[in-house]
Amino acid sequence: MLKSEKLVEWVYAGKPQHGPEFLAMQRTRSAFKLSLRYCRQHEQEITADYLAHNLSDKRYDKFCSSIRKGNNSKASVKVNVINGCSGDSAISEMWKSHFEALYNSVDGNGEKEVSFIECHNLAETLINVK
Repeated sequence: MLKSEKLVEWVYAGKPQHGPEFLAMQRTRSAFKLSLRYCRQHEQEITADYLAHNLSDKRYDKFCSSIRKGNNSKASVKVNVINGCSGDSAISEMWKSHFEALYNSVDGNGEKEVSFIECHNLAETLINVK
């Protein structure tokens, strides 16, 4: 009989707190927790063995997809903080100030005003998109 079937029998028996169903449930739960603890402690080894097995069996599609999943699990979709600014509007304002300072550092024949207006319009567009 499978361990999960013993657990189901315990539930069907009304979740008793003593007796053979209770003892079987305790053994099953202990075995599960032991297995789970082992997997958590040896997660990197298990993953490496799985990757090596796929590579040795020339299952390159599974190997590559496993590598891709493992590497992308910690990556975020977009940047949350830039130069201490967080949030879309704060980041947009920081870039606006940065480019204003950059464009104001050069004197031109009216080009500065045009560049400033374009920068301002771009910042307003970025703020209004969200």
